[in-house]
Amino acid sequence: MAEPLPADPLPPPDPARVHRLAGLGIVLAAVAAGLGFATGETGPSPLATVRLVLVALGALLAGSALSLRPNLPSAWFLAALAAGVVSLGLPEHWDSIRMMARVAAGAALAGALLAALPFALRVAIGSVAIAYHFFCIFMATTWPDPTPWFTQQVGTRFVLPYIQFVYLKNAYHFYSPEPGSASHMFFLIVYDKIDPKTGKPEAEWVTMPDRKAHWKDPMGLAYFRRLSLTEQASQSMPGISEQTAEWREIDARRAAVAQGAHPNTPAIPYSPREFDPIQYKMPRYDISRYLLPSYAAHLLHQHSTPERKAKTVRIYRLEHPIPSLFEFSQRGWNPHHPLGFKPFYYGEFALAADGDAVLTDKQDPMLYWLVPILPKVKGSDGREFEDFMSKHAKYAFDWEGRTP
Repeated sequence: MAEPLPADPLPPPDPARVHRLAGLGIVLAAVAAGLGFATGETGPSPLATVRLVLVALGALLAGSALSLRPNLPSAWFLAALAAGVVSLGLPEHWDSIRMMARVAAGAALAGALLAALPFALRVAIGSVAIAYHFFCIFMATTWPDPTPWFTQQVGTRFVLPYIQFVYLKNAYHFYSPEPGSASHMFFLIVYDKIDPKTGKPEAEWVTMPDRKAHWKDPMGLAYFRRLSLTEQASQSMPGISEQTAEWREIDARRAAVAQGAHPNTPAIPYSPREFDPIQYKMPRYDISRYLLPSYAAHLLHQHSTPERKAKTVRIYRLEHPIPSLFEFSQRGWNPHHPLGFKPFYYGEFALAADGDAVLTDKQDPMLYWLVPILPKVKGSDGREFEDFMSKHAKYAFDWEGRTP
């Protein structure tokens, strides 16, 4: 006969205590939300700080209540309610954290459902979820071109929404046999102050990610977060048909630049087609309309000071293909060499009256075109490459300072 289990020396808290603690957290978050609705405050302010303190205390209390009785469905439900109210209580400029709170509310609702189910069913559902997660990781490794038929059909329908949401699609590319290109963002910020040495406006290049500046902890968290920001801008629209009037207009402007016949733009040749068959990549509409202007506005505000104001920023997205094993072993190729980068010009932005960034020239002849870096015979400058990105920007980029 089995011996009875010993009594729990520390019995679980009473459910009423859990409910009161979670309820207090919900009330604090609701007060923060009420202050926001009553005042209409949207930006940084002392009131926003008060709301943040109330929200933080409310989230802490609701989370503490859940930790007291994690097997109680009502505790999970109250945690979900608290997370939803927290998303309303946060100031609007904390948009990313508001989104995280809504995701936490959904996760807590799922937790409430699981806590109400029998143990065997919870184990079964958890096992299926774990298997699905690792299946998604496997599918991500097979996504780079040439994408298998199975990945295209099954992955697009059943995997893609999940791996994009949790950001698994890009990172696991680099475990596949033919990993895709990484992305870098180069920003040229031009100021309203004139440099007395050159007679041109002062300017500086800002790169993202920058290992020297952004690798701040042993795990490189800040660096990899910025790397994910560059990948968000890498998605492009399907190619425009060469039979359309739109393409003929775009190509005519680019051809004029290649021939040196376009005013205010230096002559920039095409890259050889055998190396770069696709030289025009228009970003997805959500990227060109929202993401790039938000990046530009952030940089223009961040780099403006009372002494000098950032007037414009030019954005270049550089594709960085991973060299092959042959190039590494036989040619001794340096993966940081400028010839390994493919810059695409994403436009020049300036601040509007409302503080948002806008594209200064929607008809720019080089907009969304590859601005190549091409090999050349070593010249008097000691370089074996021609940097047309710097020529296009009219400010030289310090490749030697970047290359290890």
